Amino acid sequence: MGGGGSPATQSTRQELPKEVAPFYKDLMSRSSRASRRPFQKYTGKRLTPYGPDELRSQRGIRQLYQQGERPELGIASRALGEAGQYARNVPMWGSDAYAQYSSPFFEDVLDVEKRRLASDWDKELTRTRLGGVGAGAYGGSGQMEQLALGTQNKMQALNEAEVMGRQRAWEQAQAGFQADRSALQSGAQMQQWIAQQSESLAKTQQAQAFERLNALEAMGAGRRELEQKAMDIAYNDFLEQESYERKMLSWYGSMLHGVPLTADTMQVGQPAGPSTGAQIAGGIASGLGAIGSAAGSYYGAKAKV
Repeated sequence: MGGGGSPATQSTRQELPKEVAPFYKDLMSRSSRASRRPFQKYTGKRLTPYGPDELRSQRGIRQLYQQGERPELGIASRALGEAGQYARNVPMWGSDAYAQYSSPFFEDVLDVEKRRLASDWDKELTRTRLGGVGAGAYGGSGQMEQLALGTQNKMQALNEAEVMGRQRAWEQAQAGFQADRSALQSGAQMQQWIAQQSESLAKTQQAQAFERLNALEAMGAGRRELEQKAMDIAYNDFLEQESYERKMLSWYGSMLHGVPLTADTMQVGQPAGPSTGAQIAGGIASGLGAIGSAAGSYYGAKAKV
């Protein structure tokens, strides 16, 4: 039996059009050059520090903290203490208070008044006796009744004088006691009012201080926010400039991907392996796809930063 040759096989090879090949080579060259370019660090400022107004506001708040409570609060505390002391010292009326507020000369004054009253009654009784002698009735029952009645009236007048005198002394002592009691109560109320006013003043002054400091801080924060926006714009511009070449290469590659490749068919006795041109074309095509994907991913990551 005669032997036959190997069956013929058909092989297809793709080649870049001649008019497009230089552009692929340029893209590869530029991509290679861009991949070797060192990382460019951003040298500008990224974060705006606190400004003078904000720092001044912070120092003011720290000073308020270090100063402790307002002096007016100390005044209020002392005033409340004095008001409490006044309230505790308000006396109650009684025999001890009477002994304290009554005149030390009351007994002497009462004795003088009673002696004068007794003297007046003695004179009246003397006139009664003398009147009976002149009428010839001295020692009679009528005169004795008049003298007894006069003596009784005298004793009653002396008792009434003593009672009334002691009542007046009691009332006068009570009036003095009540005057002091009212003064103590007024003093306690005054100290309480001073405490309230001092506390209110301390709160008002501290609130006003915080309002000024907050206004100063707000003004500084607004200025810092504006400066921060300017820094953010500068950084975004840097990212745009830094990624511009990669974006252009990606766009360049996508444009070249739209050019169709030509196909050549050849007959060989043995199954033909891929030619060098086809390997190059396939490598270029897959490389361009990788470059496009990598450039897009890198730019997206930088944009998020």
